[in-house]
Amino acid sequence: MSPANPWTTHEVSELDLTARSFLRLFPTPSEVIPDERMHEDLWDRTRDTHLSQRPRVIMNMVSSLDGKAVIGDKAGAVGGESDRRLMRVLRSRADAIMIGAGTLRAEKISLSIPEDLVQARVSRGLPEQPLHIILCNERVPKLENAINPIKNNIILIVGERADFERLRHSRPEVREVVRSPANSQGRVDLNIALSALRKDRGVDLLLVEGGPSLEHSLLSSGLADELHLTLAPKLIGGDSEPPATIVSGPLLPGKENNHELLSIHASYEDAEQDLFLRYQLTNPAPKQSSFR
Repeated sequence: MSPANPWTTHEVSELDLTARSFLRLFPTPSEVIPDERMHEDLWDRTRDTHLSQRPRVIMNMVSSLDGKAVIGDKAGAVGGESDRRLMRVLRSRADAIMIGAGTLRAEKISLSIPEDLVQARVSRGLPEQPLHIILCNERVPKLENAINPIKNNIILIVGERADFERLRHSRPEVREVVRSPANSQGRVDLNIALSALRKDRGVDLLLVEGGPSLEHSLLSSGLADELHLTLAPKLIGGDSEPPATIVSGPLLPGKENNHELLSIHASYEDAEQDLFLRYQLTNPAPKQSSFR
C-alpha cells in the first residue's frame, strides 16, 4: 500500500502553512515540520565532521526549473524568502563565507548574518560574524557592492597578477590581503588557499556562495564536500553565453558525478514552493586547482 499524502492528513490540515512550514520528503517518513527543525535537519549526519588539511566546504546554490542561476545577472532574484532565510542560517553555522570577485561585481550582496541569528552563533562559541573571503585573480573586486560590511572582516585572496598594493589599502573593511601561490596557469591555487585558511585562520567550515566558475573549480578539484541546492519553481529562459547555470566550466568527469542525496524539503508558503535538496559530494582525487 502506498503511503498517505502528508498534505491531506488531518494533522497537516490544522497547521499554519504560512508560518514557514516545510514538508520533509526524504529521508522518510514524510512529515510537515517548522522551519527551525528543517534547519537542524540540514546539519544531520556529517555536519560536524572536520578535515585536517582544509576546511569542510559546503556550496549553497539556487536554480530555476530550467537550470538558470540568475535573472538579469542577479542570483538573488531566483530564490524566494525561504531560500534567503536558509542562506542566512547556513551562514550562521560557518566559520567563513567565500565568494568570487565576479559575484560581487554582478550585484550588491550582504554577507553578514542578522541579529536574530548572532546570539545562537555566539552560544556555539563562534564570533558574531563569519569571516568574509573574496577571491580574485586580476580584477579588483567591487567592494562598494558589499552591503553593510563589517569593519576588519574581509579577507581578499588574490592571484599573483592582482594589484596587491592597491587592494591592501582599499577599504577599512579589509582585514587582510593574501597573495596566494599560483598554479601553472598563473591563477589562484585553491588547494593551497584552502589549506592556508584551515591552518592559519582556523576555518573549519567554509560556505561557498558562488559564482559558477569558483564552484566548478572546487568541484573539479575535489575540494567541495556538500551541496545545498534550492530549486525554485520558475522558468527563466534566455540564451546568455556562457550559460547562466550554477556551475560554469569544462565537462566534469562523469564517473565522479554520482552524489549521495541526503535530504529533500519542500517549502509551502503563499508565494513560493521551493525544493531544498542536500547532497554529499563524491570527491575525485585532489589535483591542482585554479579559480578562473
